[in-house]
Amino acid sequence: MGEVWTGLMQSVGASRKVFEYIDRVPSILHYGTSQPSTFKGRIEFRNVHFSYPTRSNLPILRLTMRNKISNQHK
Repeated sequence: MGEVWTGLMQSVGASRKVFEYIDRVPSILHYGTSQPSTFKGRIEFRNVHFSYPTRSNLPILRLTMRNKISNQHK
């Protein structure tokens, strides 16, 4: 019975943390209205890797992407 209680208390603590993240207010407000007047060129990501610090040997994302912009954005 003690193990069940311990597991339950750990679950309660974890769920509190989840609700803290859900309820938080962003410190940086982004309205999405800014746009460049013109844009030429390309955007390129090479060998981008993400992982958690405690699990650096377990990659979350590996990305290589190229996006050539052929038209100007107006």
